[in-house]
Amino acid sequence: MNGLPPTARESSGVLPEALRTEQHRLTRLYDRLDTVRERARRTAAGAHDAAAPDGTHQARLEREVRAREATRHAARLDAVERGLCFGRLDERDGTVRYIGRTGLTDDAYEPLLLDWRTPAARPFYTATPAAPGTVVRRRHLHTRGRTLTGLDDEALDLARLDDSGRRGLVGEAALLAALDRERTGRMGSAVATIQAEQDRVIRSPLRGALVVQGGPGTGKTLAALHRAAYLLFTHRAALERRGVLLIGPNPGFLRYIDEVLPALGETEVLLRTVGELYPGVTAAGTDAPATAVAKGGPWMAGVLRRALAAHQSAPAEGLDLGEGLTVSARACAQARDAARGLRVPHNRARAFYLRTLLDALAIAQALSLGRPYDEEEAHYAPRWPGAPSCAASRPARSPSSATSPRPAPRRGPAVGPRCSTHTCPAAGARNA
Repeated sequence: MNGLPPTARESSGVLPEALRTEQHRLTRLYDRLDTVRERARRTAAGAHDAAAPDGTHQARLEREVRAREATRHAARLDAVERGLCFGRLDERDGTVRYIGRTGLTDDAYEPLLLDWRTPAARPFYTATPAAPGTVVRRRHLHTRGRTLTGLDDEALDLARLDDSGRRGLVGEAALLAALDRERTGRMGSAVATIQAEQDRVIRSPLRGALVVQGGPGTGKTLAALHRAAYLLFTHRAALERRGVLLIGPNPGFLRYIDEVLPALGETEVLLRTVGELYPGVTAAGTDAPATAVAKGGPWMAGVLRRALAAHQSAPAEGLDLGEGLTVSARACAQARDAARGLRVPHNRARAFYLRTLLDALAIAQALSLGRPYDEEEAHYAPRWPGAPSCAASRPARSPSSATSPRPAPRRGPAVGPRCSTHTCPAAGARNA
């Protein structure tokens, strides 16, 4: 490709010089990894050491959050120890970028290593000789532990490489090297050899379902695992709150893939089989073939939908929440009907149902204490669509009444009145 066969370039000292240069860079990256990891561990330990029993609740909470985040950060850095840096991009303007399993910066926040999931690292997977973009050379780095063992270069824009750049090309095809590596019986991360088609799957937008089809051995599972790591990197704030669940067909499959995500720096993805989805229960039985066919048929969706609707029943005798707070059966039924009327999935409707009951309790509690449920309180309370404020039909307190002592709670039912244009669930909630 550059006028010299690999053996000639190696014997001329090109490869040893390139190895020395890249080893120096790799050592610097691992030194930085050690520094950042040690800093995270000290932060976690310091947060616990600073805990004082006489501190405020807010201060204790902040320390716990700081310690937890630092511990998780250290765990992610531990996970990327193997194969920290695996690639390099040389661009037309002379910019050199190193690609790895996580991102690292120096003390001035200048990038030393780009996380493979960042937009700036994407050309490592998508640039081709036909469409190189701004990339003139892609270099693959092969390591064992913290030692560089080999290099493979791809000249993507040979016309823009000067003589020294052409003489500096080393190695064989990276994909051939990957195919020749030792097999371990476990699926490994392929972050260094992701192909352009897989990259499009991995970086697809989060919204909606993504279906990937392909024959056996085409990399569907590997692309799905790398996609999980990419989405956690790109949408971490949202996905860490909700969690990420990876479902496999059987325990053997999960054991086969369980090292991929930790190797990509993601250690908190939950792996389960279908029979383990309900917490604390593991399905060990096997259905008869006819039963399995029936359960897997499209009509089961209707069966499950009717079964779910049957469980959306309001308590016949209402709810007793303790501390004198009760919700009547009528209020529960109204909240259930309002949730059903939203025409949204069950879990979203259930959350709305609970918020509606809490709203009713807040109104009833305010009335039982002789406090109108005013507009300011209504602003922070959850409300169902189109419902006017219950405070709209009640007069606001005068300044004198606002500063007067509150009356003691009444001992009878404090049933909220009907609002002017709708029936408020508070009409069925009371403070006994």
